[in-house]
Amino acid sequence: MGPLVVAAVLATRGDYQLAFAVMAVPALINLCFLTVARLVFPRPQDMEQRTPSTGEAGGFPTLYWVYLAGAGLVAAGFADYPLIAYHWVKHHTLTTEWIPIFYAVAMAVSGGASLVLGRLFDRYGFKVLIGLTGVSLFFAPLVFLGGNFGLAILGAALWGMGMGMHGIRAPDCTLGKITTSALQKPLGGLSYRNYNLSKQGRYFRD
Repeated sequence: MGPLVVAAVLATRGDYQLAFAVMAVPALINLCFLTVARLVFPRPQDMEQRTPSTGEAGGFPTLYWVYLAGAGLVAAGFADYPLIAYHWVKHHTLTTEWIPIFYAVAMAVSGGASLVLGRLFDRYGFKVLIGLTGVSLFFAPLVFLGGNFGLAILGAALWGMGMGMHGIRAPDCTLGKITTSALQKPLGGLSYRNYNLSKQGRYFRD
């Protein structure tokens, strides 16, 4: 809903400062919820079910690091939305009020993709992830070379699918039982940290 609210403010008032000021309201509400959760559940780790670990001693399995390297390489070649939006406005593909609307479309596709593709991955394994990664990469020519509204929104949808696909319960779903064993140890939080850091390569590139 946030991008749509920003789009409405831009369309009616054309004021970026007001648009971001309006978004401060849900941000403050979210912080209040986090504060309440912290007070009610000061030790969330106590809520976890403890099961015996079957992971490799001394660290993560080899397949985890292979997937981590692959995720980092994909992220390094995946353009960030602000860069895409800048290109659209600079080349007059879209006007500014359409930028948050396209982002809302991309995020809707991302959420749907993470649910559907997660189920497909659980059933068919890595070949789903490999094949759909290739499909999602077609967002680049659509958003950067398309030059019209229809191709731009299709590119935004593929971009959102790619973002949702590589956020599929990662890294535990994408590595299945191998990484699940690591997530049941103190290394679980570290595995998520490593995965998210591997995806930040696109920020250094930009």
